[in-house]
Amino acid sequence: MKIVNYFLSICALVFITACSDDTDVEKAPSIAGFYKISSMTADIAVDLDNNGVVSANVIAEIPYYFDSVQYDLQITPTVYTDQPNNRLITVYLPNTNLSLDYPGEPNGYSTFSRSGFSNGYLYNESSQKISILRGEQNDAYEAEFGRLESLGNYGDNQLIGLIKKNYYDYSSGSWKVLAISCIYYKVNNI
Repeated sequence: MKIVNYFLSICALVFITACSDDTDVEKAPSIAGFYKISSMTADIAVDLDNNGVVSANVIAEIPYYFDSVQYDLQITPTVYTDQPNNRLITVYLPNTNLSLDYPGEPNGYSTFSRSGFSNGYLYNESSQKISILRGEQNDAYEAEFGRLESLGNYGDNQLIGLIKKNYYDYSSGSWKVLAISCIYYKVNNI
């Protein structure tokens, strides 16, 4: 009986000392959460939907894409490397699927699917500064999926980002890298 009590005492001691204090858990940054795009403005006017009208309003140029999207930006509180405060931002954008062999459309036809890319980030709560950490992406990867140039606070639960991404412009008949200013609003916390 003494052995059983001794064994149970040791197990209880190990269990109690193994539990960590909640004060050691790092608090999630205030910007962590899911965001939707409220505006997307390109640096130049383009025709992305082959309707003959050029516009810098990317949302107007990509009809129906944004209707079914629940969020366009995810900022995780999770540390994904051994570096402290190193977290992940995932940006989701419409990706052009171009078909130049489409009956009835001699200039081609585009559909848009959701694609994303990620970067690490550092966030300073007191200054509210977001620093983007670059991975090993190459130019071709960033041209297809996008490159987050900057991200910052834009008001209460809003962020503004500058993204460069390659889109097919029907007015010029060529691919163009657009510098797109995106305004995001928070839809959920993580």
